[in-house]
Amino acid sequence: MPSPIKSSPTGSKKPDPKGVAKGATPAVPTAKVEVPAAKPVLPTPSTGKIPAPAERTKMIAEAAYYLAQKRGFSHGHDLSDWVAAEKQVEALLKRRG
Repeated sequence: MPSPIKSSPTGSKKPDPKGVAKGATPAVPTAKVEVPAAKPVLPTPSTGKIPAPAERTKMIAEAAYYLAQKRGFSHGHDLSDWVAAEKQVEALLKRRG
């Protein structure tokens, strides 16, 4: 048997969902996203390992992002941010390794 149709004050007709209190919005299922814990990519003083090229690139990208963020993400400075980030990462890796 179909659910009864009720009129709203605006004149539109909507079906009355069963199990939902009058005036309440039915619950909408949400997806849960799990974010993995961050893994350190910098070499540790005890191991002295040099990061792989992919890790080095990721370090440079993150450093460039933070440089852009400090500037308020204004356009036209992405190359200079990348070059400055490369210098920062290289200096850090030389100090660590």
